Amino acid sequence: MTKLYAEQGFFELREQNSSQSTVLERCNGFDRIETHEHPLAKEHSWTISFRPELCLELIDDYYYADVSEPNDHTDHRALVSKFYLDGFQRVLTPSVPGIPEEYLEQAGYNYLFFLPDIQETEQFFAHQRMHLIRLEVDPNLFITFDAENSQLPLPLQRLLEGKEGDRFHQSIGRILATT
Repeated sequence: MTKLYAEQGFFELREQNSSQSTVLERCNGFDRIETHEHPLAKEHSWTISFRPELCLELIDDYYYADVSEPNDHTDHRALVSKFYLDGFQRVLTPSVPGIPEEYLEQAGYNYLFFLPDIQETEQFFAHQRMHLIRLEVDPNLFITFDAENSQLPLPLQRLLEGKEGDRFHQSIGRILATT
């Protein structure tokens, strides 16, 4: 059974172990590099903001214990794509119309989602590496694309039409190895 840490409690535990944390701004081509180690996990992330509407994050975490962490998407209106290279996590999204109440995001798959104004719980598991690439895009960035030469998928079209109530989470498919 995983231990539930309120978002504040998880960050307090990280703060208590701040001597084992580093945050670097504008370093080695990244806008931000973070490393945190505490009794629950060792967390690494590298972030590049290409422009205000487009951010890339590389995440390489290792969990020492099972953790359930609440995640608040209030006022989070970004389209997110995750590419899992190693590990998996369970996500609980109770009472969100159109979204499964429980699902897995796992290595070898890519996911695309838009989940504003929800509360979810992410579950991470002990002795597991979580390695993924996370791309966050403001849906309004797609307005700048040449729509005459390509048709955006229906969920993105609906977002651009202002229908933000249409939440979605879907697997885009497997990540295939190249030779």
